[in-house]
Amino acid sequence: MRDLETVADAAGLAHFTLLGMSQGAAIAIEYAVRHPQRVERLVIHGGYVRGVLRRGLGDRQREEFEATTKLIELGWGRDNPAFRQLFTSMFVPGGTAEEVDSFNRLQQVSARAEEVARMVCGYAGIDVQAQAAKVRCPTLLMHAHDARAPFDEGRLVASLIPGARFVPLESRNHVMLAHEPA
Repeated sequence: MRDLETVADAAGLAHFTLLGMSQGAAIAIEYAVRHPQRVERLVIHGGYVRGVLRRGLGDRQREEFEATTKLIELGWGRDNPAFRQLFTSMFVPGGTAEEVDSFNRLQQVSARAEEVARMVCGYAGIDVQAQAAKVRCPTLLMHAHDARAPFDEGRLVASLIPGARFVPLESRNHVMLAHEPA
């Protein structure tokens, strides 16, 4: 939140449209609530208000989350993309071979394994449901049927933000690709 506030202040933005994607939706929602005079419109893509650990998981889903986090710790930085491919398959299952390879490489160079594991655990604990109900700017929410952020979580976000417009996207990708109609 402080990073976003600092950037908006440094850029001298008095009024702007704010885009929140995936876990960034929670930060965008919180910012819009704290700074209603600055956020003219809110756009959310593939976002959620409840992290995976806040969704009432069963034992099997909790074990899957823990195993996934362990895979990050063990295999993220390796040259072999097999470990990262798990995440690529959730983010861009409809990607071309070149897009999949690019996403695998991007993951490897963007952060160290321990940082990624820490971020994933942090995202898992997100809960901004109460803040979402306080958003007062026009809000557009777009969500695909992807494996990373459940479609029902997108619907939940839209139901919590007063007057939000929900647009379902025809895609299985969490990250939209240039070649798909969505």
